[in-house]
Amino acid sequence: MHLYTTRGEFAALLIFPYLFSRDGDWIGWVSDERDVFNLEGGYVGWVSHDRRILRRATVQPRIIPPPPSKPEEPRVRVPATTPLPPLMAEYSHDVIDVLEDMPELLHSGDRSELQSDMD
Repeated sequence: MHLYTTRGEFAALLIFPYLFSRDGDWIGWVSDERDVFNLEGGYVGWVSHDRRILRRATVQPRIIPPPPSKPEEPRVRVPATTPLPPLMAEYSHDVIDVLEDMPELLHSGDRSELQSDMD
């Protein structure tokens, strides 16, 4: 499933339960309840019905389900063309589009491995 920003730009690819960037890098996973987690297991938000990753400005701690096993291929080939985005619903001011406003919450495993070097 293609995921979009509020502006209608293709931003991520969901091959359940794995979430990939538009470059094809593994950046997170999605639970059966449509909750999105990054590679470190941190809660990111949820997948909306109009194919966006959203979160509330104030996030309550959540119980993190065990992550799926690492995908056989941590990188996928993203299709050259993407379907048109669906019509986007309007949300209240306390809902944030993660892929548009907070993309740093989802990053590839390469960045995760280097994070310890930066600390």
